[in-house]
Amino acid sequence: MRNIPRRTIAEIIQLHKREGSRQRELFVEGPEDRRFYANVLSGLGLNSVQVLDIDTVEICAADVLALGLQVGCKGRVVCLASALNGKVPVSAVACVADADTEHVSRSSPNLALLLLTDFTSIELYAYTEYVFKKLDVSLQLPLTWAKVSQEMQSVLVDAFLMRVVCAQIGLPGEFPDDFSAFCAFTKQDSSPLFRFNDYAARVLSATHGRPAAVAFMQAEVAKLKRSLPADPRMCMHGHDFKSLFGWYVRKHSNVSIDKNTVSTLLLALIDCERLACEPLFVELSSRFGSPT
Repeated sequence: MRNIPRRTIAEIIQLHKREGSRQRELFVEGPEDRRFYANVLSGLGLNSVQVLDIDTVEICAADVLALGLQVGCKGRVVCLASALNGKVPVSAVACVADADTEHVSRSSPNLALLLLTDFTSIELYAYTEYVFKKLDVSLQLPLTWAKVSQEMQSVLVDAFLMRVVCAQIGLPGEFPDDFSAFCAFTKQDSSPLFRFNDYAARVLSATHGRPAAVAFMQAEVAKLKRSLPADPRMCMHGHDFKSLFGWYVRKHSNVSIDKNTVSTLLLALIDCERLACEPLFVELSSRFGSPT
């Protein structure tokens, strides 16, 4: 993908003025997203759609900042959707980004070309009993999906809501790369215990004297829990899920597995046919599946 020269937004507009819906492109955040969406679209019979990560497009950081977005892969995808809005057919171009906190904060920009994941990120499409059972054929964990999902959910939702709080009050937050370092098993029933206070203190350590404290975080998280979406996959961070699940497997089996391997395995085990009924893929099929 790095060998493909970056195109300008003007070049993309010119291409689709000339080709219309004959040339179909889906822009996503990064290489892992590109592989995931290409595989799913192929499984849905949309082989003619070219899936490209956002690094193939020349987007100025100043344009991203002008929209009030963070300069990063998601910000650039949203910026591209904004720049192309009304200038290319929705049947020819779509931009897909991770929803992240949008299902809780409801702050997503309303752009015809921009679509968000049904859950916080692509990894959460794998948070299902079906994928767990397929993975368990190899791992042989002495656990049921009901137990695993219930225990992970309580940990993942708390950690995710800290991200929402930081975003809402404008704190940068320093979210640890090794999320599982803040988890431990209780001796009584071998259930994971999330050290909420330690994690919150680490997250808030980058605020440099701002009036935020662990007690404040606890109170704000408790408020958010009163009105969460019904589906817990809208309240979990993909990175945390990978980290926690890898740690969970290591604790319950002899398999040593890191979060990157976990991600590869989980995404590979997703059944494309099962995704066909999810709103994002229903919309993509509707846009790209129509006759050219």
